[in-house]
Amino acid sequence: MESKPGLIEVTRKLCLLALFGFVAITLAGPILAVLFVVLSFALVGFLFWLPIQTLVLRKDAGLRAGLEKGREVAHRGLQIAGGVWGGTVRLGRDLHEGLRGTVSFVGAVLLEGLSGALVGVLLVSVCWPGQAPPTAGGLAALLGALTGVLVVLSRRRPARDALVEQSPEGVN
Repeated sequence: MESKPGLIEVTRKLCLLALFGFVAITLAGPILAVLFVVLSFALVGFLFWLPIQTLVLRKDAGLRAGLEKGREVAHRGLQIAGGVWGGTVRLGRDLHEGLRGTVSFVGAVLLEGLSGALVGVLLVSVCWPGQAPPTAGGLAALLGALTGVLVVLSRRRPARDALVEQSPEGVN
């Protein structure tokens, strides 16, 4: 039969874990700082070492092939990225122009329709105060809204080119 750990043993283990956690958190900052400083110096050293090795030792046949391949891959990647970017910009511009025209048209229809409906209701209420049948206001609003929509549609239709006769030269 196993015995359960006593309160003192559990407290000791808990305090030991708390101490390990405190030390880890306290030393994590300085350890990471030293690690980043060492890696930064190593990177700078590598950036100086690489050209010196290629210029002094002239063992650059494989390096040149690798650099050329890297240049080709980067060039192709930039071409693809440029094509995607250009296509996205063109698509956005086309969608913006189409949406702008549609929103303009819908806004004009709503404005003229609501204005016509309001005028229709006001005409019924001013011309026949209290004497109009209950459906007259709704019918007047509908007719006013339809009239407003017709106004918008008549404005949106392209104007026909007027035939202008030009007089022959010299004739006034």
